[in-house]
Amino acid sequence: MPNLKTTQLTAACDIFNKARAAGNYSALAQYLAPHVVMHRVDDPIPVVGAPGDIINYLNAKQATTNKFPILDYGAGFSDPDAGSPNDITGYAFYFDRTDTSVVPIPVRYNFHFTNDNPPLIEDAVAFRIK
Repeated sequence: MPNLKTTQLTAACDIFNKARAAGNYSALAQYLAPHVVMHRVDDPIPVVGAPGDIINYLNAKQATTNKFPILDYGAGFSDPDAGSPNDITGYAFYFDRTDTSVVPIPVRYNFHFTNDNPPLIEDAVAFRIK
């Protein structure tokens, strides 16, 4: 049976991946902590702020351009080397819709959660692997 962090991550990723159908990312806000750091795959400068700031960024940079990326995240795992029981780490394919070829980018991701009940995403990072 999955733990609550895994359930939250699955729900948040499903909303992220289905944002094209919704036309925006608004439903994602319920899974975000009061202060969030979202690292971007293709840009070294993260988006930092309240859930509304993250949603505004996603809606302005992805939804309004009709370029909705997808994170094919598969099964995450807790990584004892990550240093925190609040992390879920895994390997995934990131499909950047701004890339016209839509070639999947292999990434390693880490989501850090708060100790709240339910746990909320506090830090999200996915970086390219070769």
